[in-house]
Amino acid sequence: MDNSKALQKATSGGRVLAAITASLCSIFSTGCAHLPIDKSGTWTGPLPQPVTVKEAARIKPPWYGKAAAPFLLDFFSGSRVGLEYNEGRTVRTTEYIRGIPYLGLVMLPYFCYECLAEETVQGVANKSGIDKRRQRKYEAIIQRLEQEGQTQEAVYLKAHSPFDPANHPPNSLARMPSKNLKGTKGVIKTLWVEMAIGHRNGLERNESRGIRKLEYWHPLILTRIYEAFEAGAGRRMEDIAEKEHLDERWLPKSAQAVSEPSSCER
Repeated sequence: MDNSKALQKATSGGRVLAAITASLCSIFSTGCAHLPIDKSGTWTGPLPQPVTVKEAARIKPPWYGKAAAPFLLDFFSGSRVGLEYNEGRTVRTTEYIRGIPYLGLVMLPYFCYECLAEETVQGVANKSGIDKRRQRKYEAIIQRLEQEGQTQEAVYLKAHSPFDPANHPPNSLARMPSKNLKGTKGVIKTLWVEMAIGHRNGLERNESRGIRKLEYWHPLILTRIYEAFEAGAGRRMEDIAEKEHLDERWLPKSAQAVSEPSSCER
């Protein structure tokens, strides 16, 4: 009698454990909260007024992504990973591997190659699918706007899609000088950003997004911990970039170079 009860308890306990494990796997595999998109692909949720590119491309992380997950991702997988997780961008398998202490160093040569090949974070995201849910939401909002006759807003969102690598940086004048990417000095700078600061920092630098003053101190670890707490507190990389003008870092020099007449014109 006692054996049968013990067997029943063990069986029920195993079922509960299996159910919990399955639910956790399901939660973390989604990467983002459920999106209100119907079978036809139309966005059924509320639209922000007016619809901006930032709001159209933003997905709030689920409950588990509001503290522990972005903190751990930012600290272990690399700078900006947790901050961009708060925007709805998920994580590549290679970045998960990079987060494993010591063993993750095997990914460093591959990451260095990506940066030296002038890959951008948006280009990598499009290839790997880590922006898939955000992009589905963005395209569904455009579809709904077209159905409701708001064609001007729909055209604007299409032209300024953040999922188009050609739209980075937003201002075409804010391009990084080629000397920072090419030649011996450019290669050394790229490798330094990749190895000392972080992989996404290097990829976004190729998009002409600047480096935060805070990030230059990442080799000391303390600032990396601070950034991990920023991610755990829910901060987003796009908000930081806007506040610290990271996407316009090269704009003054580029604009000056354009406005100044050449020696032949003088």
